[in-house]
Amino acid sequence: MNRTQPQIEYNDRTAGLLWCVGTLVLAWFLTTVLGDSQVAGTMMSQGLWVSLIEKLGGEIEPLPSGAVIANLSFPTLCLAALIFNAVCLIIGSISRTCLNRDHTVPVTFKHSLNTVAADGKWWLILLVWQFLSIAGLLGGSESLQSLATGTIPFWLALGFAFANCRALSRVSQASQQAQLLPSKLSWTALGAMLLFVIVFTGMNWQLFANLQTPHGDSAMYEEHLWNLTHGKGFRSYLDQGLFPGEHLQAIHLLLFPIYMLWPSHLLLELSEAVALGVCAIPVYRMTLRHTESQRAATLMAIAVLVYFPLHFLEISIDLKTFRPISYGVPLLLFTLDNLERKKYRLAFLLWLPLTLLAKEDFAAIFAPLGLWVAWSAWTEQKDKTGLKAGLGLTLFSVIYLIFVIKLAIPYFRAGGDVHYARYFGELGNSPGDIARSLFTQPGAVLGRLFSLRTVIYAAALLIPVSGLSLLSPSRLLVGLPLFGVLSLMQLSDETGSSATDMLIPFHHFHAPLVPIIFWSAAAGLGRLKNQAAWIPSRGASLAVFSGLATAVFFSLSPLGVAFWDPHSVHYWKSLYVISERAQQIDKVLEQIPENSRVASTDFIHPRFTHYERSYDYSQYARKVSGYELRVPEDTNYIVIDTGHRYSWIKSPDEIPELQNEPEKWELLPDRTSGDFLILKRRETSTQKETP
Repeated sequence: MNRTQPQIEYNDRTAGLLWCVGTLVLAWFLTTVLGDSQVAGTMMSQGLWVSLIEKLGGEIEPLPSGAVIANLSFPTLCLAALIFNAVCLIIGSISRTCLNRDHTVPVTFKHSLNTVAADGKWWLILLVWQFLSIAGLLGGSESLQSLATGTIPFWLALGFAFANCRALSRVSQASQQAQLLPSKLSWTALGAMLLFVIVFTGMNWQLFANLQTPHGDSAMYEEHLWNLTHGKGFRSYLDQGLFPGEHLQAIHLLLFPIYMLWPSHLLLELSEAVALGVCAIPVYRMTLRHTESQRAATLMAIAVLVYFPLHFLEISIDLKTFRPISYGVPLLLFTLDNLERKKYRLAFLLWLPLTLLAKEDFAAIFAPLGLWVAWSAWTEQKDKTGLKAGLGLTLFSVIYLIFVIKLAIPYFRAGGDVHYARYFGELGNSPGDIARSLFTQPGAVLGRLFSLRTVIYAAALLIPVSGLSLLSPSRLLVGLPLFGVLSLMQLSDETGSSATDMLIPFHHFHAPLVPIIFWSAAAGLGRLKNQAAWIPSRGASLAVFSGLATAVFFSLSPLGVAFWDPHSVHYWKSLYVISERAQQIDKVLEQIPENSRVASTDFIHPRFTHYERSYDYSQYARKVSGYELRVPEDTNYIVIDTGHRYSWIKSPDEIPELQNEPEKWELLPDRTSGDFLILKRRETSTQKETP
């Protein structure tokens, strides 16, 4: 076969000039961003910023207004940008050359060097941010200034992704089609999936060992399994009653067969990491089907694993490491994959019920998804079976949502409304009030929907895949109703958030949107097949590099700056190296019989879920305590962790029970150097059985 020499798109001079211009724009961007501590705070901690300024030879200057700025040398930043871009250029050129050494389209190192260098022009994207920032400053627009400041990492991620995306892509569609293999997962994607599982399992296990895993909304799910297997009902004693009064969520109960052999919270952490890692499989299959490119499919499988909103489903910003909703992400992806292949029976009888078991939130996706299935089936092939299946899915999902919100959950709450209705602030505290607000307070509703926080929330979901989801708008619109609901949310004061906080996906609410993002991105890549300059593998490379770049600023994994930043609360030595406090745990447990009823503070609470009863000792009023700030009357021991991040008790004289009821409680001798305080109920004290 004759080799066809690819046409060189840029000569040496043009490529070099574009690369230099891009480097200068990057240096200007860094000068602007690093020059103000508040602006730089969107990318790094204050301590890291100070350290970086010092290493760059700059001077920090506090202003009378209270702001802190840095005087930096532009030539120094030019040199830093030059070195960074040069390293990317060399690595990218070598990678592109090696990946395209085939018999169809041979690529020389010179061609790769010129092409990757010329892509330095994409750093000009940062000029848009500069103009946006300047316009906000000159026009006195706080909204524009906030938009510019809040989106800094996303502009930088886009510039980096576009400037380097051809390093991992094929040079032509014909080349990648010639390399097409069967639909089984590639070894590269499998290796990435395995690495994801190992890293996040290790992180979660270390957080648990280091007493950094909270009980509430994390270890409490393991207590569900323990209590159910020991005849105590589907509940933890943190809940107001049986758990269905909180959510119609039971998928973690499928772990029973393994849990009977290994009754440990670590099992749940491992299973969650495996579940999220498995997301690579349906993403790979959908991308391969739409693009007919194994390279694109492999890259998209990697992209979902470096997607920082997925990481926060593993470890949220407040270090909650396990939620059953995470299981729904791969399950919904498999549902979407089967629906696209018109395997309706498998989708409806297997994947859909399992997904709904992960949380009722997924019904908010299935309702519009049914309309998409019906519309797609009818417009493409006049498929009556697909039309009926889609409309049936929509009808079922609407009925299911109404059933859950108005009947099922209130039934287990003695008629009370769903607890998450209070997340909507002044819009109402019940589903009915919120629905009425849509008509009585349209201004407030529209104000939130079309606000700065909504724009940044959308950017946080879409930019890590370089906006590829926008190439398939019909699929992306399936997630719009749920996105709208999430945009209206105002987290309560208990979470430390307010209506003005940015809706970055740091918690778990966005979980049902993740599959929609990658489903639409995979289909969007298929539209690039006929675009010579934008073959699917190049588009998938964009998703990988955008995902990596945004993960640097947001992820708590080793990909993120926070993991390595000694000034960050998420520094690896602080969270994952066993502390002296955690080493004291055995001294605490040996003093408390396993048949005791223990009230404990949050981070040591998971160690008592296998005891007779495990109560919450906090500043929250629980039903088990009659909604009063006290421990239940049948409590035998109180264990107070004085060293956790939310501890409000540091010494015995701050313990309410010793102050108010000294005749009922005695303080056991301290064996833990003050890290833990243990109170035992006196034998003469009368105890009442808590129902």
